[in-house]
Amino acid sequence: MEEKQVEKNILQAALQVFIEKGRDGARMQEIADNAGVNKMFLHYYFRNKDTLFLEVVKKIVTDLYDHVICSF
Repeated sequence: MEEKQVEKNILQAALQVFIEKGRDGARMQEIADNAGVNKMFLHYYFRNKDTLFLEVVKKIVTDLYDHVICSF
């Protein structure tokens, strides 16, 4: 699988788990399982849950910004 696709899968899985369980209830193992990667690989891309959470928020804000700007 291509590296960018792996990162995209991780972010999508993390978003889903964070929505369902919240930041504190989310577990890296569950995110890794949902993304189809092992936990060690997940930590390679995102050192810890806080870093992953911030990347998910950053993606949401960027997508929202792009959507709003493109709407005009």
